[in-house]
Amino acid sequence: MPASEIDPRLFAPCISSADEQGTSVVEVSGYWSRVWLQLLRNKQAFAALLIIVALLLFAIAGPSFWRLDPAEQNIGLVSQAPSWRASEAIIVVQQNH
Repeated sequence: MPASEIDPRLFAPCISSADEQGTSVVEVSGYWSRVWLQLLRNKQAFAALLIIVALLLFAIAGPSFWRLDPAEQNIGLVSQAPSWRASEAIIVVQQNH
């Protein structure tokens, strides 16, 4: 949609008013306030936002919690099978020596 076709009233502040039943309509002062209210009303979009924020927090804070150095490897254990317990790999290596 070209910019010349965008209606400027879409970006005008909303005015507080009452509907037919007498309940008041939430006053919204600007475009981003309306966007935030729409996001809060859409449960799936809000859940997606929470997931994205959580992923960003884990990506930023993760290195401070995960202290394992990926460059520190024991090349002597290259032929070992995968194991859930680190003690298993240590016992196997000690029995072979």
